[in-house]
Amino acid sequence: MKKCKSIIFTLLFSIIMSSSSVCFAAEQPGTTEKGYYDLDIGGTQTFYVKEADGNTGIVIVSEESSITRVENGTYNVKYTSTGCWTAGYKVKISGNNIVSAFSPYATPFIGKIDMGRLKLESNKQATLYLTYYAGIIGKSTGVRANIQGTKMHIKMI
Repeated sequence: MKKCKSIIFTLLFSIIMSSSSVCFAAEQPGTTEKGYYDLDIGGTQTFYVKEADGNTGIVIVSEESSITRVENGTYNVKYTSTGCWTAGYKVKISGNNIVSAFSPYATPFIGKIDMGRLKLESNKQATLYLTYYAGIIGKSTGVRANIQGTKMHIKMI
């Protein structure tokens, strides 16, 4: 009888957790709807974005050392959905176009992640597709980098 109650409790807990794959974190000061990495400034830039579910996302883009002008180079794109997961990849930029995307990674804080693929969708956009599981049901998500002029917009999809 005790084992049966334990199994029922575990199943109920799993169902409740899977029906809501929302991770919660306090909103950071300076949170915006969109965050842009300025290629003219370069270096490491961090910004906070408000996600559709109300969670706060943390975006960190850092430039790898380069001897050419800032707009040409390799950049590390990292997106953290606070309390849920961190994912990212590298993009190589030339002439304000993305010429390649490589070295994808994803790490869950809770649950698990099935990493999809990293796709260079155009010379202006690269996307890492993921499926995140906080419980039983997975949620399709990912990280997208999009070049607009001399700015790189990073967002969760």
